[in-house]
Amino acid sequence: MDNQAERPFDAAEALIREAPKASPATWGTVSLAKFVKDLALTPPSERNADSRSQALAAMAALTRRGLDGHAYIRYGIGSKLADHIAALSSMARLLQLVSKHSGHNVTLPSELEGELPPEIWEWASLCEELLSDEPAGQLSADSDLLEEIMKVTHDWRLHIQSWMFTASITEIMDWKCPGGTEEGLTGFSGSTDTSLMESFTWISDRLTETYLSDWQVASLHNEFRWIRGEIPTPCPENVMSARSVNLVDLTLEITLRATSSTKDASLASTVGQLGIQALQMLKSGDRTSATALFRVISRIAPTDVESKNNLGFAMIQDSPREALRHLKSAAKSGYDQPFINVHNRMLCHLLLGEFREALLIADQVWVGNFSESAVPALLWRKIDDGDWPLESYPDARQAVAALALEVAESMGSETSETWQSRFSSVSLESTGSEEE
Repeated sequence: MDNQAERPFDAAEALIREAPKASPATWGTVSLAKFVKDLALTPPSERNADSRSQALAAMAALTRRGLDGHAYIRYGIGSKLADHIAALSSMARLLQLVSKHSGHNVTLPSELEGELPPEIWEWASLCEELLSDEPAGQLSADSDLLEEIMKVTHDWRLHIQSWMFTASITEIMDWKCPGGTEEGLTGFSGSTDTSLMESFTWISDRLTETYLSDWQVASLHNEFRWIRGEIPTPCPENVMSARSVNLVDLTLEITLRATSSTKDASLASTVGQLGIQALQMLKSGDRTSATALFRVISRIAPTDVESKNNLGFAMIQDSPREALRHLKSAAKSGYDQPFINVHNRMLCHLLLGEFREALLIADQVWVGNFSESAVPALLWRKIDDGDWPLESYPDARQAVAALALEVAESMGSETSETWQSRFSSVSLESTGSEEE
């Protein structure tokens, strides 16, 4: 029998387990928070037709449980949404800066122009209007590049964040550019309630972010102080009881953040926005520009392990040997998604003809780092001819097992049965989750 109480916390899995046609009012609190957050961060033009009514129902359900649904969006999700809008709308601007730094012409590819959400173009025009001054000459030093990039990512993002304090919830959910005018963004002059933003962001992090490494620093600190009884509970107990956090794990993450070069909030926001842009380029098929941006991230935040993994990921098809070096570096530096990292490294080994090495690392991660819950991931799908497509996988464990099984069978390896059994076990587990 399935004992849900014994499962490790996984916000995405909690949402998947809700009955597909059930009203949001019947969902668990974690599912409601995760659904609203995912929907808010999805471009409106890419949402389902009934998403607005579902969002309203989910917000109302959260409010009835003691968590103000509107404030949750404005203050709890607003920071991440500002990152998304700022990143997508400033892509052309930031590529100009990368071109000045590298000496190579890196522009917004025509394919990507067609794939950007239509609601972004008004924001992009407004970004150009507000940040019209261009740096003189070439940006030869990394410090010069970082300074100019942070002018864009920090200043432009602040404009968008300020808009969120006065816009209606409907306008926020619709990513509605304020009339395409500068006045719409600069009209906000009030002071922001930092404690209010930190409290709602903390609630959002603990309800929707499965891994502590994805929490904001302030959320980690608030959780630590709350566990020790130093601050009051920020919302009703039934909301807080939806998840418990291990104090040892929390303390370790706080320690790791304290020694990280990306502990500065502005730099962390810059890294996040550049990552969003690079991923958008990968989705459009422009691996060259994506790699250039990931290299920039690695220079300005050399200890950011996720960026190391992402740089290697972007380079797999074009430079598998160099990609493998970056991926190994990410693994040694503590990248917290071993199955994703191993799948990426397996692809490198296969392109290099190192089939035994691919099987070896697959077995090592299965034996030494097995995850009890599914690991959703964006991965390359290996095909024989042409560029590999980028696809969302519901479970990286299943992807590793499938790839290892394919390699084992092609080699006539005696491990084929083992990998068939492993693949079947995680596939059955995923099927069981979908049926519940």
